[in-house]
Amino acid sequence: MKHLFAVLLLLGTACAQEQVAGATQISPDELAHLAPLYHAAAVSFVATDFQTEYSFTEQADGSFSKISSSNEHWHNRVTLYNNTVAIFHTHPKDCSPRPSQDDIDVAKKNHVLNYVLSIYALWVAEPDGTVEKVGNVEIKHGKVVIE
Repeated sequence: MKHLFAVLLLLGTACAQEQVAGATQISPDELAHLAPLYHAAAVSFVATDFQTEYSFTEQADGSFSKISSSNEHWHNRVTLYNNTVAIFHTHPKDCSPRPSQDDIDVAKKNHVLNYVLSIYALWVAEPDGTVEKVGNVEIKHGKVVIE
């Protein structure tokens, strides 16, 4: 029997060098939650003195946590439960848009998808350790568009 547990993780944003794999797609519900995340992190995408990450998680039942930030420089603390299936978090301007090695390690250790949203791209670290670019990011009429 699985027990509910919480894990407090520290997501780092050091640069990672992983191979790009195939095409991961995100659901319409996930896409709808990316716009508020993008807007919350907008200042960190352009300001060099504001390097805070923002995040939310997705649960197996399709529910999402609230957008949060631990207001740490280039890090964010995220609580995962045994039904967490994905993490969505941002990388600020001065960090690589790709998942860091810490992001990859979190995906592998916790068997979750770990998405990284930056000003121009959405990447994902998968539970098997592969990293792929989901697509380029644009904001059109207040909505996030992945191409």
